[in-house]
Amino acid sequence: MRADARTESTVRGIVVGRMPFSNTSLLVTWATPEAGIIKTMAKGVSGPRPSAGLLPDLFYLCEVRYLPPAKGGIGTLREARLLHPFLPLRRDWTVLLCAHYFADLLASLSEPETEIALLFELFEKALRHLETHAPTPKLVTRYEARLLELSGLGLPPTASVTETSAALRRAVETHHHRLPPTREKLLKALGME
Repeated sequence: MRADARTESTVRGIVVGRMPFSNTSLLVTWATPEAGIIKTMAKGVSGPRPSAGLLPDLFYLCEVRYLPPAKGGIGTLREARLLHPFLPLRRDWTVLLCAHYFADLLASLSEPETEIALLFELFEKALRHLETHAPTPKLVTRYEARLLELSGLGLPPTASVTETSAALRRAVETHHHRLPPTREKLLKALGME
């Protein structure tokens, strides 16, 4: 039998998704600057006798040690050391909804396991802003426009909200996704529709 040649990786990452995988395991999706959007299996983190260590929660910024998958798919989470929990995002439903939309849009415009340092930096900056500020239509529009610009799909500074929305839809569809459903909910909550 051939030994597994994979080596563990350590990256900074923000939890952008998590869902139960079994009675004791979670599937955790991370946005990372170096590895892009990755999925890891956190084995034995819930249940009657959870394993020692951090149970990563949504929007936690962590130092993540994981074993990448052999070929695409799901890696194995070895350790997640909390760096910043972004707890103020949970103070209000609209703030949390905005954070969800920003995460969903980032994932929609990112190729799996591909470096996204500038996009990640914008996402982290937006989350830090939401810790102390309520979401506004201007913030949402600026985030969308800047994400498009960093993705190489920039618009002229005079672009209207309608032009930004249309460009965003085209960019997301290019990546074989649909605009995240959280966008419509957020726009309604902010009175933009």
